[in-house]
Amino acid sequence: MFRSGPSILALTIALAGAADSPPADPLEIIHAGAYSTNVSPSTSARILNWNIDRGQHFKGIVAAMRETHPDVCIFQEVDLDARRTHGEDVAQELAKTFGMNYTFAPEFRELGQRTAQGPAYHGQAILTRLPIRASRILRFTHQSGFWKPRPLLVSSLPIMQRRVGGRIALVNELDRNGNLLVVYSLHLESRTREHGRLLQLDEVLADAQKYPAGTRP
Repeated sequence: MFRSGPSILALTIALAGAADSPPADPLEIIHAGAYSTNVSPSTSARILNWNIDRGQHFKGIVAAMRETHPDVCIFQEVDLDARRTHGEDVAQELAKTFGMNYTFAPEFRELGQRTAQGPAYHGQAILTRLPIRASRILRFTHQSGFWKPRPLLVSSLPIMQRRVGGRIALVNELDRNGNLLVVYSLHLESRTREHGRLLQLDEVLADAQKYPAGTRP
């Protein structure tokens, strides 16, 4: 005979709660891949910091990277699954092409750029030949309301560029010959006054202060 006691009831409630747990927010998921085989120590690192305009000129980006041979790439305005960049994962394709480790963090879901495969995203990326210890998203407290969807504007029109999300800094903790190197990739808000950008920059500087003395940001 089956008896439903308190423990069975509690288990049923727990399982129901687990089944109903919401999925992870795509804007909080960091995409990553490890393609670097370069483990030789180096006393210097060549850094390329570049707003790549979504990756729309992919061949030009590849050519510039071949010419400069960067050890760390700090990229802004990087597309993921967007129609304007043919549904490509721009950061991953560059990392595979050059044998680098990478992380990508979405700051916006681009409402007018989705493809048949799903939503499109836009954000920051870091590519490196160094091992990545950890990565995280610093989403700024100070944000502009310019990009938000509005009932009277058609989100699918490119000129409107309606978005869900907000400006971020992608933070990577790298291992450089056993020492911690912290890299920030950030794109300060263009649709605000200078004071708004300074507030976002202050958030980055405050975050960097959390690391112990001797850390190289």
